[in-house]
Amino acid sequence: MKKDKLTAYEKEIVEAIDRGEYQPVDNVKGEIKRLSVVAQKQMKNKMISLRLPEDSIVTLKENAKKAGLPYQTLISMLIHQYNQGKVNLKI
Repeated sequence: MKKDKLTAYEKEIVEAIDRGEYQPVDNVKGEIKRLSVVAQKQMKNKMISLRLPEDSIVTLKENAKKAGLPYQTLISMLIHQYNQGKVNLKI
């Protein structure tokens, strides 16, 4: 593989492999299956209803549009980030 056709991120990965930072997995097929199950569980969505003030929804939709996202995706991302401890509430 020619390194000159790789993106900067891809070059970082190749260099990390060359430095021995990645180790082969003993049971590749089993690991792929295990990670597929994990991914499937994380992708399951449950529909909820949420009541918000109309002005909050308008602002949320405007901000989502500026970010190039559907507003429901933005809501989901914010909740996920909060659950991961990446967003803190100032109370």
